[in-house]
Amino acid sequence: MSDHVFLTASPLSEETFAPFGEIIAERGDPLPHVYGDTMAVYLAALHECDTEKTEFVVTRYRLRGQKVSYLERHHAITQAFIPLGGSPFLFVLAPPAAPLSNGVPELASLQAFLVPGDCAIQLHRGTWHEVPIPLVDHSLLIVTSHTDLTAGWAALADGEIAAHQSDEEKLDLTARTGIHVEVSPIKDIPNSEAQR
Repeated sequence: MSDHVFLTASPLSEETFAPFGEIIAERGDPLPHVYGDTMAVYLAALHECDTEKTEFVVTRYRLRGQKVSYLERHHAITQAFIPLGGSPFLFVLAPPAAPLSNGVPELASLQAFLVPGDCAIQLHRGTWHEVPIPLVDHSLLIVTSHTDLTAGWAALADGEIAAHQSDEEKLDLTARTGIHVEVSPIKDIPNSEAQR
């Protein structure tokens, strides 16, 4: 039987999340507009995509425990994860330049974040990540994608996607390391604003 590693989820903040991406939430001064104080508009993030067709994919997540099964990354898009309905989730990440062992980021480079349901996150290009780990059953998120990336999901082979098949490189963490990685249980599921 392989060993276990447990990650502790950190609260989300601009500083701690900066190596992986950015928080999409209200920050800074609102932009001027014609509706006065009845509307506040903030420049939250700049989305980047190298392909012509960006897509919005709606994903529904069922509770599946807090195991980290795969790590994936994308180089042609700054992928955003936008919760609908206010449900918080966990995100496990490694920086784009994380040192690799057997093709996956070294376990010491993994970091878990607790993302509250009232903000979204956008990953830098090449950031390693597990898909969101829901804390509420039937959580719904909008995920930015592009047509080649979405088509690449159909190219699964043994649970992995090779980088040359699409803009997605998806690797089986446990098979490559022999270690089961999980996020430690969250006792109180928050529903508060991200710490900015």
